[in-house]
Amino acid sequence: MTKSVNDERIFNEDIGDSSYPMPIDTEEVYRLKLMHYAIKSAWKGNFSAPIKEALERGNAKILDIGCGSGVWIREMAALYPSSTFIGIDISPTFQSDSSPTPSNASFQLCDIHNGLPFNDNTFDYVHQSSLNGGISKTQWEPHIDQIVRILKSGGYIELQEGDVGVNNENENKDMHLIWEALRGFLVDINSFKVIIPQVKNFLESRKQLTNIEFNSQFIDMAVSAGKPGECARISYKIALSTLRFLLAPRMNISNEEYDALVKSSFDFIEKYGGGYTCVRCFARKISSKL
Repeated sequence: MTKSVNDERIFNEDIGDSSYPMPIDTEEVYRLKLMHYAIKSAWKGNFSAPIKEALERGNAKILDIGCGSGVWIREMAALYPSSTFIGIDISPTFQSDSSPTPSNASFQLCDIHNGLPFNDNTFDYVHQSSLNGGISKTQWEPHIDQIVRILKSGGYIELQEGDVGVNNENENKDMHLIWEALRGFLVDINSFKVIIPQVKNFLESRKQLTNIEFNSQFIDMAVSAGKPGECARISYKIALSTLRFLLAPRMNISNEEYDALVKSSFDFIEKYGGGYTCVRCFARKISSKL
């Protein structure tokens, strides 16, 4: 696996067809964990699909696509020791996390652009979170078909995605400039500039899926939101600071000017609040007998 040091961060260069721009080091593990805890707090749990009974009963097989640091997999495996959990990711970030891995959990490197390397009807539940930047517009539908293929009849798929930007960014020009640059980057790599309206459409357009539910939560980054707000705020700030090597040239500004924009943006959020919308959409695969 080829690695490169960019601005004192470690990046993975051997990532196939993905435009994944984030590092694979311990600071990225820290960021992903902060984001995980902020989102988990807002939703009051790691999942919304009605799978708890199956997980507790045991012998369920669960896949997490784009598992990142592996924090979701490790938490879930510890909570449900009688079920099996597999996390896959194109980047080996999960290898940078020194947290113990339960015996019923495992991780695999996998480029989902080449399909999902599992047999038909393998999993009871497939979870995927925050992959808009790693999947192009044209790849989404074939990817969903792959998930449906590996789901068992009666199994559930759940997608989680968040807005790119904050609810009050138009109130601060520095903040708006940065998020516009980030959305522009997504357009450049042929990802969706706005992913949330698409999530439900992906599932509704699959004839094999039913019982589709779509819900949203506001991820509050305000100081008044307490520890979850602090986690959300820090994780987003780290992400934007990390993307300086991509966004500063795009904005035709220096690194120092870019850093000043990030600081101004989060000073504003700390003073006046702000946040973003996160959605979850799940569906059940119909029985093959129907």
